[in-house]
Amino acid sequence: MPKATGLSARPSRFTNIPYRGGLAAVIAPEITREAVFDALYHRRCYATSGARTYLDFRLAGQRMGSEMKVRRGDSLPYEITTAGTDLIASVEFVRNDRQGTVWTHDGRDFLRLHGELTIDASCWVYVRITQTDRHLAWSSPIWVDVT
Repeated sequence: MPKATGLSARPSRFTNIPYRGGLAAVIAPEITREAVFDALYHRRCYATSGARTYLDFRLAGQRMGSEMKVRRGDSLPYEITTAGTDLIASVEFVRNDRQGTVWTHDGRDFLRLHGELTIDASCWVYVRITQTDRHLAWSSPIWVDVT
């Protein structure tokens, strides 16, 4: 699992921050300026509402942030790996702003899901993770162009 580093802003009576800050995470091979900027450029990143949730989403072997071309009706294998700081309540696909639940809570804080997603039209797809403590994580989309 990748190394986590960084800080999130915390509410304080001494600052002007009323809420805990969210986090942005990048999937990079090392913690160097070049590797982090390369991961950001290629959109290999995700966001959380502040919890240090791990999230990796791949569609047909392509990482989040990728662009791909497929034929109409293709079924693309997906893999979602997530580890939460609390129990995972649900995992959802969001495709062109329409959500569909893939998995719901059964008492795990680590999850690896596999399946297939049928693509009928050009779209963008991302994954949203909800924990039982209501913290969220969102992957970068994968853009799918039907040819």
